[in-house]
Amino acid sequence: MIEKKILKIAKGLGFTARINEKNYCQILSLKPSQGWILTYIESRWILSVKNVPQIKLNEREAIAFLTSRSQTENKD
Repeated sequence: MIEKKILKIAKGLGFTARINEKNYCQILSLKPSQGWILTYIESRWILSVKNVPQIKLNEREAIAFLTSRSQTENKD
């Protein structure tokens, strides 16, 4: 399953992953002040910032986003 592959990558990068109350996989930002969450819904990752959906990402885009954020958020 795609979401499990990305969850494994996310955990390896230090992100927190969880299953929410609607049984969707979620990946949380490293710093709560960043306020973003990736949620896996219907074969896409939805990036939400401060609980507002912003964009749908495919697997490759989600991995690139997480890789970029891990480098940026770990610098601060």
